[in-house]
Amino acid sequence: MVERFVVFKGKKFYPPYRCLCCGKEVPEEQFCYGRCCPYCDLGRCQTNGGYEKGHGRKDILENAEKMGDELQEMMKEKLKQIKEKKK
Repeated sequence: MVERFVVFKGKKFYPPYRCLCCGKEVPEEQFCYGRCCPYCDLGRCQTNGGYEKGHGRKDILENAEKMGDELQEMMKEKLKQIKEKKK
């Protein structure tokens, strides 16, 4: 069984996904799209004083699992194969 994860800034994030700004739990689709909850995504953060936009929860980003070199190499190989197929 393959575990689902989202790659962002070279790190793997696993469910439950958390807003990188306020830390609230967000659905997978939302995290893939913007990595913030809808409020923070629109600049109306509930915890950072209202209208501040930014990724305030650095601890979530720091605690994510770093991608291993094998995974990065596999992704590069897959991209290379996709580019070759398009030719």
